[in-house]
Amino acid sequence: MESPFAVGSLVIWADDTPQTWRFIYTPGPMTVVSARYDDGQQGAYAKRFGGIPRTPGWIITVEYDADSTKYYDPPLSYYFHKQRIQSDIHQMWLVLV
Repeated sequence: MESPFAVGSLVIWADDTPQTWRFIYTPGPMTVVSARYDDGQQGAYAKRFGGIPRTPGWIITVEYDADSTKYYDPPLSYYFHKQRIQSDIHQMWLVLV
């Protein structure tokens, strides 16, 4: 099984992604760094607390400009001490640019 997004490709949030994620957290185009498949099985910790619904699919690691959002003042680079930040996002929330 192959990842739906090639390493190095640009992705953005899908239209049905919750707006809090799309515009506040990482608003701009993101670069795909890596991908791993998640079978959706819950770990022992999640099961202990009644379970957390998970959707099987690819988890895409993206990298983005820390200061690409105006939501944070000071900007994210101030908090993380770096210009590029990586994050894991489920494939269902992403589309190619």
